[in-house]
Amino acid sequence: MVEQRTENPRVSGSIPELGTFNCIENILVFMWPIACILEYFVVEKLATMLAFRLVNPKEDKPVFVTLAICSMIVCLMCPVMSLIATVLFAHPGNQVIAVWLQKFALNFPMALCWQIFFGGVFVRNLFTWVKKAIHHK
Repeated sequence: MVEQRTENPRVSGSIPELGTFNCIENILVFMWPIACILEYFVVEKLATMLAFRLVNPKEDKPVFVTLAICSMIVCLMCPVMSLIATVLFAHPGNQVIAVWLQKFALNFPMALCWQIFFGGVFVRNLFTWVKKAIHHK
């Protein structure tokens, strides 16, 4: 069987090379610390401040406060991490802005859904479980 691959001539590299996903561990090992440091030292405070312009933690339901903070974190982290990934891994040449905007547009919906429906829920439940386990000792 012959593999049939079509490539959009207007989008350079629209089909990943066959070995692209072999190096995903290297990217994660490199990008994970950057994301954690950036989120902890820069984005968290700014996202909370922006979220509290939309919701009031004393008046609004906790779920709305949580959603506002999660959404603001994605709105700040996604463009920054997309830019870092573009510069380090995409080899954009003189098309840095175009490639970054393309990556940002592709990453944002996934990042928002992941944060609200999966990742954020998992981390909040994990910390709640750990907190309860510590207090029971």
